[in-house]
Amino acid sequence: MSKTFGYIAFVLVIFTGCLSENQEIETSGNPVVRVFDDVLYDTEVLEAIPLGASKEDSLSIRNGYINSWINNRLMVRQAEINLPESKKDVSKKLEKYRQDLLIYSYQNQLLLEKLDTTVSEIEAKEYYDSHQDMFQLADYVLKAHYIQFDSATFKHKKLRGWFMSNDEEDFEKLEEFCYMHSTKFSLEDNWMYLDELLKQVPIVTYNKENLLKNTKLIEFYDRGFLYLVRIVDYELKDEISPYELEKNNIKRIILNNRKIEFLDNLGVDIYQKAKNENQIEVFIQ
Repeated sequence: MSKTFGYIAFVLVIFTGCLSENQEIETSGNPVVRVFDDVLYDTEVLEAIPLGASKEDSLSIRNGYINSWINNRLMVRQAEINLPESKKDVSKKLEKYRQDLLIYSYQNQLLLEKLDTTVSEIEAKEYYDSHQDMFQLADYVLKAHYIQFDSATFKHKKLRGWFMSNDEEDFEKLEEFCYMHSTKFSLEDNWMYLDELLKQVPIVTYNKENLLKNTKLIEFYDRGFLYLVRIVDYELKDEISPYELEKNNIKRIILNNRKIEFLDNLGVDIYQKAKNENQIEVFIQ
């Protein structure tokens, strides 16, 4: 055990030894530890301890707080001794940080209170239609249905017909069968990147475009499982990304643009108000 740690433990025993689990500590402002000219008082230590903490937890928290305080003061002392004067004056940096923090807090408070965060479907679609150059695909996307079965138990003859059918009644039969017998399946018409599908279904392909353009049933076995895959729709790389795939991203863009516009207008309004009240005076032209 180090001398510092031993001293802390000794202080803590004196500081808390007479307390019961439910007894409150009277804050008298007694010194707990000194490092050079800095003194830590018991009132500051007590503020770090949550109400209702057990005696064991209180001891642990106090020990950590005191040890951290000592190390901090020692490090500051070393910095003050060894740093050149030009590096020790941090008042300007602290003031700049304080100002930036105040501005950030004020702006965020106004944004929470006043910014409209509702983006309608019409607004999102209009943005998509007028900014399509922003939504060029960097990879292949598709809509696909897939089912995985344990090949040892798969014996249903009508399933392939249901799987490739566009009839609503066939879809209901297919979905019910999948819930009962498949080990994994997806029949949702959601856009996804091709790589996302390949993570779920181990299709081996050497030509991605040919795979996507396949309108027939894709059926194969892999490691004891039977897979059925159907490509419902697709978009090739370098084409325009589907709206459904970009909708959430578009809403984030619109909200961010609103935020920038709101803050710009806020700055203009504050400036104009101060100017009208003759609170801005420029001495150098």
